[in-house]
Amino acid sequence: MGAGTTTYEFPQTTGIDTGGNSLELTMAWPNSDVNETRQAEDWNLSVIRYGNLTWEYDLDEPLMVPGEFAFVVADPDEVLVNEVFEGSNAEFDTPRATVTLELNGTTEFKGKLIENETRFDKVSKLWRFVAASETDIINNQLVFDVDDTAVNPFSYSSSGYRNAVSMIEDIYQQVDATITESSGKLKILHSWEFEGFKSGEPFTRLGGFDFTDIYVLVDYFFFNTTLGIKTTGDVLKRLANDFGAFTGLLHNGQAFFKELFVYSSSFTQTLGTVLEHTTGYRYNLLDWVRMETISPASQNPTFEEGTETNIDGRYLRRDIFSYFHTDFPNPGDAYSGTTALSSGDTYFMDRVRQADIDSNNWQDHGELLAKFWYEFRNTYTYMIVDEFVVEGVGYEFLRDFTYDGTKYQILKMVKQYDKGTTKIEALYLGA
Repeated sequence: MGAGTTTYEFPQTTGIDTGGNSLELTMAWPNSDVNETRQAEDWNLSVIRYGNLTWEYDLDEPLMVPGEFAFVVADPDEVLVNEVFEGSNAEFDTPRATVTLELNGTTEFKGKLIENETRFDKVSKLWRFVAASETDIINNQLVFDVDDTAVNPFSYSSSGYRNAVSMIEDIYQQVDATITESSGKLKILHSWEFEGFKSGEPFTRLGGFDFTDIYVLVDYFFFNTTLGIKTTGDVLKRLANDFGAFTGLLHNGQAFFKELFVYSSSFTQTLGTVLEHTTGYRYNLLDWVRMETISPASQNPTFEEGTETNIDGRYLRRDIFSYFHTDFPNPGDAYSGTTALSSGDTYFMDRVRQADIDSNNWQDHGELLAKFWYEFRNTYTYMIVDEFVVEGVGYEFLRDFTYDGTKYQILKMVKQYDKGTTKIEALYLGA
């Protein structure tokens, strides 16, 4: 038997209010026996409700919850029942169909059906399906096996450097091999500026590097068993922590790496009519932040902001793997596990700045991160999350927005296709 697929194409369904938007759905099941495309209406199948598409992020978890899409299909002849639920006699090799949703001709979502969320009502003849992006592939790929032996899934060389964006691409390409920054399928939204030095004579400093220029030492992510990394999902979390960001899959064909607490003025959107708007506090204040640089240097400097406490939920302690810092006991010496290239020369990063932190002054990596988290988590203003219900479903999770003179970064978005509205929860970023 060969590798094939049975695909059902559902054209835009009439009689469903989609707010004037064109929605098209396909469901593709692995089928070793054939490779065919079927028009759903020819099999008496129809979408009777495009439900919700949900993306959600929490400040305490740098890897976003997988995007989920729920919908309902009418199957009066029980066509899919026979093909999915007949065990070894089922036509399809697995119930995990690939679901693709297009909104106005553009891919809005692509993921796999969740088996334990698949339900068929034998009275109403309705399927309830839920599909999700396959973050589980990333979280299940081991970096170290049960014996703490390095699996090295991407064949990196120990003591070698890897471009940070390329490392992120490697990880997400486990889900879709076409995910790259150059294709637009990996969106990088990051504003830090880096500066470094070139070894040798003459001693040369150079700034103006951004996140896409950065190379990180791979050892602490893929070859050190003592730092708590077990899977490639853990690697993503550590990279996001090291650079004040969060990351995830919007769907199987679209990933992102986005800086927190920053309004991206070049990547915004405008809300339609606001139907509901509420505001309130969501997160605890942080009284103390401690960042420790993990490096082979004689000193692993720590950087702190605030007053030390052991009250749960009121402090943040993190190690920094993509280390770069000055060795303070020996001024002038620098230790860097992060580099960048310019005109073929390697520059070792030792300073960084961000426009909203400490008047955009240059500082050590850990110093910036400590100030970053304390700045945005020790002020009640930035603990506010506003909730909106707005007309339309054409909004993008990654785009920031301004409403009534205030800037916002989205934490959660629920597109309600059957209602033609979108729920948004957004972090208050000030005027």
